Amino acid sequence: MTPALRTILFGGQPVRPVFDGVNVYALYGLQQLKSSYGGPLVTLRRASDNAEQTFYPVKGKLKRADVLSWAGAGVAVYVKTWFDQSGNGYDAIQTTSIRQPYLDFSAADPALYFLASGLHRLPLPSAALTFGRNQAALSSAAVASGDGTIAGTSYEVVVVPAGSVDATFSLRSQNGSPNKWTVFARRVNGAGFGLPTSAVNSDDSGWKSLVGEADFANNVSAVSVDGVRTTATTNTAGNTEDANPYGVPHIGSSPTGGNPFQGFMRAAVLVRSSLSTGDRALVNAALDYLKPSTTNGNIAAWGDSLTAPSGYPDLMPSMFDGYRHAYNGGVGGESAAQIRARQVADLSYNQRINLLWAGRNGFKTLTPAQIIADIDLMIAHVVGGRWLVFGILPSTLDSAGDIATLNTFNAALATAYGSRYVDMKAAMQAAGDGSANDIADVAADYTPRSLRSDELHPNAAGKAVIASRARAAIMSFGW
Repeated sequence: MTPALRTILFGGQPVRPVFDGVNVYALYGLQQLKSSYGGPLVTLRRASDNAEQTFYPVKGKLKRADVLSWAGAGVAVYVKTWFDQSGNGYDAIQTTSIRQPYLDFSAADPALYFLASGLHRLPLPSAALTFGRNQAALSSAAVASGDGTIAGTSYEVVVVPAGSVDATFSLRSQNGSPNKWTVFARRVNGAGFGLPTSAVNSDDSGWKSLVGEADFANNVSAVSVDGVRTTATTNTAGNTEDANPYGVPHIGSSPTGGNPFQGFMRAAVLVRSSLSTGDRALVNAALDYLKPSTTNGNIAAWGDSLTAPSGYPDLMPSMFDGYRHAYNGGVGGESAAQIRARQVADLSYNQRINLLWAGRNGFKTLTPAQIIADIDLMIAHVVGGRWLVFGILPSTLDSAGDIATLNTFNAALATAYGSRYVDMKAAMQAAGDGSANDIADVAADYTPRSLRSDELHPNAAGKAVIASRARAAIMSFGW
């Protein structure tokens, strides 16, 4: 069959078996990656009743409608098996439910989402151990997006025992400032170290192609990030965590010790030997093709003390069954201009859904137009146009005149941003418990006291109301 005849159409987009020209050892994806492969893509488990279902490619891809029809609306879905398309039978199977990654459909293209707190990982069968043992050189690769939540911590993406019994090879992402992707190769059998190398990823919310190589005979490690290859020849202190040298390869995190990969993954491939320049180009091209066409459903919340850590953004992941990450960009006491300065300077989260909550500190002295000018600059910084603006909340310390000014400001936001404006004051006032105190607060145009911890800030119940309203607004746009 010619390559043209093997091209499969799905949703108007060509699906190509992009690894036909690569001699792979194990191969995982959410669409058909080799022409010769006719098996399933994943076995899924739904959270509602723990039922399992195996899904095959439909016109080359995992069909979203079929998965959602089986799972049911709002039900979390987990990946039990990620099938190996190499023909070698190295299916990655996780039978422990709490270690199964999510299947994420928050964007147009599906992905596996590995949650750090759950130490999600998919082990290969024990037969795959021969990949790592007694090999002079090896390679692994993935197309993945880290979420950059814990500065200075390295995360495995693909962990592969290699070389002698006490050597290991890991492909990792490392975040921090700036965010980095790192390949980590370590040899501890007396012959020295294979060394970590990195390349800057200025936008941690974006998707990167990562190819890691280790030549244990010559004690050299290398990483190719989006086609740019670097090597290192000196050890970096601190990067000494090791996977279980007697274990099997894992996708997502090491089997013992180390830190988990938290983020999304579209494909992973293990190659038995080091890559030639031509092979590396083929792998990079294949991974680039497999990057999603749209950004994922992660969230970045910017604001003042109404947003700050322990605020409503911390509840947003649970609003989406745990498979989305929410960055909390709130700093207490900041003005709209200060929030804008931080948001515009940041390149890590501008491709996410941006929730903008500014103006509480300043609405009494600044005009609505002045604050809206700062909000407009934040909106302009959001890549992809996915943003919402929240109306500010009243304080019981506000005078009647202050409340009138606040209402004028919120009305100006509603006029400026239309359907992108979220009236949080109305949402909170509608969610009171119906008690005499709450009714009196609403009559005075305050937030009901059952939803506040002080004169202004929401308590746990109030934060849940805000997070729920934010989720509803996000879902109304299909983000």
